[in-house]
Amino acid sequence: MNYKQIYRDETHSGAYLFFGKEKYLIENALSYLINKYVKGTEAFNYTKFNGVDVKPEDIISACETYPVMNDKKIVLVRDVCDFLSEHELKNSFMISWTNYLIL
Repeated sequence: MNYKQIYRDETHSGAYLFFGKEKYLIENALSYLINKYVKGTEAFNYTKFNGVDVKPEDIISACETYPVMNDKKIVLVRDVCDFLSEHELKNSFMISWTNYLIL
């Protein structure tokens, strides 16, 4: 998906993988999604993990929890490559230059 499509799409759903060298574009897209869907309810509907510190069951649990007072919720995993290599999942995903995963 092109970053421009994120701003045009009205019904965001599923998982988005943000990767590349353009950190400004990535951060801008993340801020847009967070402000659009969870602004004001971040305590309930926004969960952020660091790839080195998180376990797969923590991500699964966060994704299975329903949003509170909102239609959507955001689960962000930073440094996905560290997460994949830590849990020996790197061969399952062909990812390079990965920065963030939004679920």
